[in-house]
Amino acid sequence: MTTYEGGVRVISMLRWPGVIKPGQVLNGIQAHQDMFTTFAAIGGVPDVNARMLREKKQYIDGLDNLDYWTGKASESARKDFLYYYESKLAAIRMGPWKFHFSQKEDYYSNLQPRTITMLFNLRSDPFESYDSKDSYGHLVQKAAWMAGPLGETIAAHLRTLAEYPPVQPAKSFDRSNLVQDFLNQQAQLRRQQQAQQAPAQAAKE
Repeated sequence: MTTYEGGVRVISMLRWPGVIKPGQVLNGIQAHQDMFTTFAAIGGVPDVNARMLREKKQYIDGLDNLDYWTGKASESARKDFLYYYESKLAAIRMGPWKFHFSQKEDYYSNLQPRTITMLFNLRSDPFESYDSKDSYGHLVQKAAWMAGPLGETIAAHLRTLAEYPPVQPAKSFDRSNLVQDFLNQQAQLRRQQQAQQAPAQAAKE
């Protein structure tokens, strides 16, 4: 899998007679997590995100897109999308613009970080093929104004991770740090055991 559009984008088809107009084609951004939130609203939980925060202290990334599905809204509720590869933030899409921070050419390639962000306009270049050296400077200059909104989007995402840490780490197929990861886990386990034993030792004294 890659974080190019060909590696992550899929067609979504919905059918709801009498509610969703048949035969329409919508091009707004939507993610799988939006399906969860939207179907929850359809099922009678209008704001499942707020409920999960209140009851489970868990942050839900999905947006309610029911108005977009039914034609009450002309645009999707989602304006941006964050592309993760394992635990690494590899790219961000904002409207038609997509910023690549890392690059993975195909399924068997390694993920390579980039010091110069690759930028594509997915409306005019859906195959992300305008990637010559000249294109980098041309597009970066053209979309330089997006540096501010991009920073705000990343900062908002990082705040949610700080306030509501992920309940489990991302699965990784990277085995290059296998031994060190194991040693780190063992050291953490020993620290936890020592912390649990400390009160008992203090009580004896």
